[in-house]
Amino acid sequence: MVAVSQKFPHETEEIFQVLCEALKMVSDARLEDLPGDIGETLENVLTSAFSDICQVLASEQGDMLPFAQQNVDLAAGCLEAVRVFGRIDEDGYRSLRQMLLRAHDTLERMWKHELYHCRESDVEEDRPS
Repeated sequence: MVAVSQKFPHETEEIFQVLCEALKMVSDARLEDLPGDIGETLENVLTSAFSDICQVLASEQGDMLPFAQQNVDLAAGCLEAVRVFGRIDEDGYRSLRQMLLRAHDTLERMWKHELYHCRESDVEEDRPS
C-alpha cells in the first residue's frame, strides 16, 4: 500500500509558515479607511509575497524570490504607517515586524542559495564532455 502524504511540501517550509502567521496578524488588524489606502496596500503586498512563495515552492524555481522579498520589504514599510496611524498596538507591531524581518532574512538566504546553485549548474553545463 502506498503511503499518503499528510502535508503538501510547501507546508513544511519555514517561509510558508512565517508568511501564514503574518497574514493572520494583518487580517486581525483594523486596516480599513487609512489614508492613501495604506492598510489595503499592506494586505495586498503581503498576499503577493505569499503567492510568490507558493509559486516558488510549487515550481522549485527561485525566479520569484526577489519579488517576494521586495513585497515583504514593502509590507514592512506599510506596517510603519499603520503604527503611526495608531491601528496596531506596540506588541502587535513588534511581533509582526519581527515576522517580516524573519521572512526577509529567510528569503535572502533562499535567493543566495538559488544563485549559488544556478551558477554551479551553469558551470557544469559549460564543461566539455
